[in-house]
Amino acid sequence: MCADVTFRASRLGISLRRESWYIVRPQLYSDDARGADVVGIGDSRLGCSFNPFTLERFVEVERGEHLRAWNAALPGAPPMAHLAWVRRALTHPHPPRMVILALSPYMFSSHLTRAPSREALTSMYRARDVPWILAAGGSPEDGLAALQADLFASYRVRPRLVEVLTDFTGLRETASVGDQGYEDHPQIDLPQQQRRAANRVQSYRGELLRANARFGSEQQGYFLESLRLLRDHHVTTVVLDSVSASQMDAVMGPDSIYPEHIAWVRAQAAAHGAHFVDGHRPPVLEDGDYCDVDHVSSFGAIRFTSWLTHEHLIAIMGGRRDARPAACSTVLDLDDEAMPGWSREGTAMSSPITLAARRTQQVVAGYTGRGFLTSFPEGGGDVDRGRATSPPFVLTGDHVRLRLGGGSVPGLAVRVVVDGRSVAEASGRNDETLRDVELDVRGFRGRSATLVIEDEAAGGWGHLNVDDVAVCP
Repeated sequence: MCADVTFRASRLGISLRRESWYIVRPQLYSDDARGADVVGIGDSRLGCSFNPFTLERFVEVERGEHLRAWNAALPGAPPMAHLAWVRRALTHPHPPRMVILALSPYMFSSHLTRAPSREALTSMYRARDVPWILAAGGSPEDGLAALQADLFASYRVRPRLVEVLTDFTGLRETASVGDQGYEDHPQIDLPQQQRRAANRVQSYRGELLRANARFGSEQQGYFLESLRLLRDHHVTTVVLDSVSASQMDAVMGPDSIYPEHIAWVRAQAAAHGAHFVDGHRPPVLEDGDYCDVDHVSSFGAIRFTSWLTHEHLIAIMGGRRDARPAACSTVLDLDDEAMPGWSREGTAMSSPITLAARRTQQVVAGYTGRGFLTSFPEGGGDVDRGRATSPPFVLTGDHVRLRLGGGSVPGLAVRVVVDGRSVAEASGRNDETLRDVELDVRGFRGRSATLVIEDEAAGGWGHLNVDDVAVCP
């Protein structure tokens, strides 16, 4: 015991604990007195794709709530690690309202490498967690391993300690912790993504193709125990099928264990009252948004989290709270990328309908339906100019209401035009968020009108975001 106390306080002991993601990040979460309302738990796929600040922004705009989110993902973390995270979150003084459990297709493979997949057993579990290890199907030896690791610091870092002392590998850098668990990842060019993807797909063949593996492993018990615990604590649970680029299709077809994997996961989520979200190939991501085959860049994380929150989590939380009066009638929803009936000119309006913020744009929230119009083109920006004119609609009420964001600089305007004359107009507030704007057209009730979106600005904030145009009483 004295030797362990000495090791715990030694420079080597401190350094080895600091270099372990599985020790540093959970401890950081436990030490954060604020906790989190929404916690995302998964492996590095979720670590790259789940931006907690994007989720917070969408919930604030669409529900008027100020909540806190945390990315609790760890590299290679399977359900054994997920259960340890769930226990840590539920025993925090500020337990979460919602937990997202992200599953990758290899997690229940019989070919999952045993030693790395069990790292959480000694690094994350505490003595009080032993009953849940046994409830998940773990052996008494597994429970004893977790107990020893909680009592003895040297046991918690034993594999690395052996490497350092016998192989002279030297110490590693301190594990990065990010901000609320999230770290940015740079965009790479498509050829580099394709090369990296090809290499990672090869490594997945052993874990996913039926010629090499079967579905089923000890990790299933840990997943089921996580679902049970969250259900019994009345925590809203979302089971997420993790993202992957198109190259992963080569190892996720009928010759792989993936169809069996996803069918079982869906069934277990339903049986435990959890919500299932298919995030495998979200419509907002392209291969160029990935750093390889299953890790997205920072821009990809904003787009993915925008889609996840707007399309799924907001509804699970109870829906939007910024709805318009029922008497309003939508005349232009701006969801159809083809924009039938519209006339467009200029590069800013070449393809203006998007399902999420452009890849070099800030977070955009406040839109309804699937997408919105922006004069900030993909691959371009504030220097692009253009104009879009809607098909005609009848002013059956005294007001036109639209969701509007973007710049307020000269050259930007959304206009209601009657007989070729602008009768009401507005612009943004140098803020990407779309907010309700009301235009007074009461003197033109019963007349035919068009909406003109004009972007003649070429500097900072030189773009507009527009959505959900309605005629209201």
